[in-house]
Amino acid sequence: KAVLLQPVKYGEIEAVEGAASAAGPRGEAREGLIGLGYTPQEAERLLDSVRGLTFDVQNRTASLHVSIGLVALGGELDTAGQVTRAVENALSAAKAGGGDQVYVYREDDPDMARRRDSVEWLVRVDEALVDGHLRLRCQPIVPVRPDAGLSPHHEVLLGVATANNELLSIAEFIEAAERYKRMRAVDRWITREVFDWVAAHRELMPQIHGLAVNLSGQTASDPTFVEFVRQQFSRTGVDPAWISFEVTETAAVASLSCAAGIIHGLKHLGCHIALDDFGSGQASYAYLKELPVDWLKIDGVFVRDIAEDRNDFAVVRSINEIGHFLGKKTIAEYVKDAATLDMVAEIGVDYAQGFAIAKPMLLDELANMCRRDEPMPSTAQVTD
Repeated sequence: KAVLLQPVKYGEIEAVEGAASAAGPRGEAREGLIGLGYTPQEAERLLDSVRGLTFDVQNRTASLHVSIGLVALGGELDTAGQVTRAVENALSAAKAGGGDQVYVYREDDPDMARRRDSVEWLVRVDEALVDGHLRLRCQPIVPVRPDAGLSPHHEVLLGVATANNELLSIAEFIEAAERYKRMRAVDRWITREVFDWVAAHRELMPQIHGLAVNLSGQTASDPTFVEFVRQQFSRTGVDPAWISFEVTETAAVASLSCAAGIIHGLKHLGCHIALDDFGSGQASYAYLKELPVDWLKIDGVFVRDIAEDRNDFAVVRSINEIGHFLGKKTIAEYVKDAATLDMVAEIGVDYAQGFAIAKPMLLDELANMCRRDEPMPSTAQVTD
C-alpha cells in the first residue's frame, strides 16, 4: 500500500488527512518525517533501506541512521496534543535505546509512564517560573577555625512549591528542567531574585557577607550569562563582593573552554567562584590551571563518612593539599556531626558546610536572625 511521508519541523502540529503530525518538545529546530500507514514490519524495512545509504562529507563516506517511533492513532489518543506527546515519547524511546531502531508506542510501557511524568514536570517548571512558585533557601558556609580570619557566606538553595504552597521534589524539578532545556531560565530567575534580595537587604550584608548561586551545566556553557550578570549589577548597584557563583566540576569539564571563559568573565565583574562537587567527576588537577576559581568544594560523598573511612580521609586530604598548593581555599560539604568536623579540621580544610553547622533556612529567616542580632552559625557551636 502507499505510504505518505511528510516533512515537518519538530514542535509543529498540523492535520494530515485526519492524522496529527508532530514531534519535539516546544519548538526544537529539528527536522523529521511523519509517515502515515506504516506497520511495524514496514518500518523495519524502511530502517534497513536507510542503513544502506551513504553520502560524502569532505571526501569521506558517511552512513545514514534513523530512529523511528510508531504510534497507533485512535484509542486513548483522541486529540492532537495527546498524539504529539506520544510521537515525541516514542521517538525519544527509540533514540534512548541507542538509535537506529523502531519503537512502537505502548501506553502501559513503564518508560512511557516516566516520560509522561517528565512532561507533567515540564508544565510545573514553566508554571513555577511564571507564577513565582520557586522558593529560595540558604545554608551557611563557615570557616572551620573561627579565628582564621576568613569570612563566611551562604549557598542559595532552590525549593519549589505548588499554588497551594505544597513543597515539590526538587530533584524531579531539576531533572525535568534539564531534560527540556529550562535550566538557563531557572538559573537566571534565581540570579535575578538573589540580586533583588541583596539590594533590599544591603544593611544586613555585613553580617551575611555573601550569597552563592549555583549554575547548571546549561548556564556554564552559555556565553551570554556574563552580560546578564553585568546587567544585574548595573540595575541593582549591588557590591560584587556579596555575590558568588558555584559551578560543578562535571559541568565545567564538559565544556571547559566555554566554562573557563564564563568564570573569567564573572571574576572580572568582581565575583568569587567555587568549583562544586570536586573529586567526583572526570577532572584532573591539571584542569584547575584553566579554571580561576577561588574555592574548591570537596564532594560530600568523600566527606560524610570521613570519620569512619580512612580512604575517604586520604582523598579529602589530597584534594585539600593540592587546592592549597594552587592558592585556593577548600570547603567540605556534608559535615554532618562533630566527628566529621574534627576530621576536616585535622586535615586543614578552610570551610565547612552541613547539618552540623546549620540546616537550610529561607532567606527571609536569615534576615530575621540578623535583625534580632542572633549569632550567625559557626563551628564553635558544634557539639558532640
